Amino acid sequence: MAGTPQYEDQVIRNVFAISLREQDADGTANPPVICLQGLAQELQTEERPLLFGKDTIDRAIMARLLDAPEQYPQWPLHYLIGCYGRATAEIRQISSLRDKEAANRLQLDLQYCKELIASNAGLLLTMADSLFPQPDQAVSQGPLQLLEGLTSSDSGLPSGFLEDLVSRIEPDDLPDLVVRLMTGINQKLLEDITIGENWSGDCVQAILRLTSISKNPSRERSPSRLHG
Repeated sequence: MAGTPQYEDQVIRNVFAISLREQDADGTANPPVICLQGLAQELQTEERPLLFGKDTIDRAIMARLLDAPEQYPQWPLHYLIGCYGRATAEIRQISSLRDKEAANRLQLDLQYCKELIASNAGLLLTMADSLFPQPDQAVSQGPLQLLEGLTSSDSGLPSGFLEDLVSRIEPDDLPDLVVRLMTGINQKLLEDITIGENWSGDCVQAILRLTSISKNPSRERSPSRLHG
């Protein structure tokens, strides 16, 4: 039932592609489902049920990013972007539940998931060398990991992700992120011109979008580890 801890656990598992039981891990799924064995042991030590809930989401994200499988098919930032999109999809699906009280509670939990996802994405981009392990190429690209999502209508960033990300990045770090992305977009446009392709409307829209959010990064900031 929608109002049960088991239902909440399943929703969180769907969003983050994680489990607390080895038998629920699935390396063939898309995305692969990873068992967080360390967190499961911690919960057992605390004599708590092996269920994800709002009070364990933060710990689950930390455990997943700190112990990322070496052969995982996505870089950590792209994994988080996928989580954000799945959280949005779950919110839409839950809105149709008959139990409106349970639906409202789950939607609030999922909104909290999205806030934590955006905060941790900011950590990956602004403190890449000191926190979560990432492939060297991902660290080198930094904000340019967002470029494909910004300039492609086929694989675009989930609605609201960029705005949430910007609202949770320290003001001193924001100019570098925007400048690097603008430079990457301009280079892509020049490459298109060089090979005789038409100017990309997606690139132009990306420039306008970045310009807008960099001038108005005023979405209310939620408490997060990004700000201590």
